[in-house]
Amino acid sequence: AMSHLLRSELAEHILKLPVSSVKEHRIGDSAYRVLYDSTSANIIVQEMIFGLYSGLLTIPIIVTIMLTTFGHAPEVIVVGLLVGPVTFLLSIPFAKLLRRRSEDSREAGAVTTTNIEEGMTNVLAIQSLGGNKQEKGRFKKASSESFIRYRKMVIAQLLLGISATLAFVIGQIMFFLLMSGHVIDGTYSAGDYFVALYYFFVLSAVSFFFGFIFSE
Repeated sequence: AMSHLLRSELAEHILKLPVSSVKEHRIGDSAYRVLYDSTSANIIVQEMIFGLYSGLLTIPIIVTIMLTTFGHAPEVIVVGLLVGPVTFLLSIPFAKLLRRRSEDSREAGAVTTTNIEEGMTNVLAIQSLGGNKQEKGRFKKASSESFIRYRKMVIAQLLLGISATLAFVIGQIMFFLLMSGHVIDGTYSAGDYFVALYYFFVLSAVSFFFGFIFSE
């Protein structure tokens, strides 16, 4: 609903722009942003507002519970909290790469949309002058470039996800080593291990979110 509302208001705003302003920019760029960029509002609301505030509320609760129940293993809590900074450090280079690739993909998509709009607007002139083949080749070239840049963006997303997930996996391994030692020396029972695992997973997942949100 939010995406549809934003698209409608954005399209209405573009229609009200002066003709001189519209002529200075390609119509494909405006159409592409109305169709695709407007959907980013959902991500901003979900990740930056709901995710942010729920995370800020979750961390103190989980830390308090773990300190009360597993106070003899404070290093486990520290590891869970460190997942966030480590994720942030690992995602920085790939986040910058992803932003560049995303801009390239959007630019190529706008060019392709412009070619479609120009071809449909001038279809009678193109057909009468025998320019179908030339117009087809122009669209094919723009479309191919758009798909190539989009694939590069997807690869950058995969690299970012793998690098960020690495910090989360390392945190789980550290928890296993630290908590297993406490179970072996009798500080905690095997049942306590699985209870601590649940709380640690929640804590590290929230920390991971805060570290990864930079890329979004």
